[in-house]
This record gives sequence, structure tokens and C-alpha cells, in this order.
Amino acid sequence: MAICPPGSFCPGTGLRHPCPPGTFASSPGTSSPRCQGPCLRGHYCLSQSPSPTQFRCGNVSVFCPTGSSAPTGASPGFYTIATGPDAGAVRVWEVNNATQSAELPCEPGYYCVAGVKLPCPPGTFAWRFGTTSPQCGGLVSKQSYRELEREKRENRGNVVK
Repeated sequence: MAICPPGSFCPGTGLRHPCPPGTFASSPGTSSPRCQGPCLRGHYCLSQSPSPTQFRCGNVSVFCPTGSSAPTGASPGFYTIATGPDAGAVRVWEVNNATQSAELPCEPGYYCVAGVKLPCPPGTFAWRFGTTSPQCGGLVSKQSYRELEREKRENRGNVVK
């Protein structure tokens, strides 16, 4: 009987099976139906993958959590991020954002389009999470803007204990 090749598992029945999408087997002789485990965050794997990083997720408009079999599009009002202990380095060195692995809702003061978080234009403000339009929540009156600026100045020295 031949040793099971990378990208497949052989449960001991004499039959060879491809690793399921989202999993991989880089070593020969794998016997588990889960192969050697899920593909790594920021990557996706098709059926019979010999690598945990078979394909980079793509770009900022998609993300791939651990065990992805295909990229997932960013939800409206969300932006994508890299996660894990190396997330900071990924943000600095990976200019194409090809290995995003999670999405977050757009915070107040921002709007999100196609996985990108952008600040609301001057004179506008998004009061809610998940804003999708560059108009944000509408115009901010001059009085409201002055009040916001005053509150920011007053709260700069305050530290919550």
C-alpha cells in the first residue's frame, strides 16, 4: 500500500481522500479526515491543499478567517483587518492588504466602503456604527461642532481610574 500523498488523507481503509476545502496536509501519510488542520488566517485552501497558505485571501475588500475555503466579502458598513500576533507587521509590510482575516463594524465618525474605513468629510459626522455613505449622518451644525471641540479640549486632561 502506498503512503498517502500531501493534500490527502488515508484513514486506513486503503482509500485515498482529498483534504476538504479549508484544510491542508503538507506531509505524506496523513490519516485524519481533518488532515493536518485548518488553513491559516488570511489565506484560503481549496480541496486537496498541500499548504496551510495555499492562496492569499486577496485584498482589503475580502477577509479569510482560519479554515477558509474561499474569501468572504466585507459586509456593508464593515472594514477588514489583519489579526494575530503579527497583525502590526502585516499592516506595515503588506501594502496590498492581501491577508485580511476579520472584519469590524465602522465606528462613529467613519464610513466604510468595500472593506475600507474612511473618515467622514469635514462638516459631517456619523453618529452610528456601520455607516456606508460619505454623507455620513449628515451635516454637523456650527454650534454642535463647537460643542464637540469644547468637550474634546475639556476631556483631554481627564483620566478614568
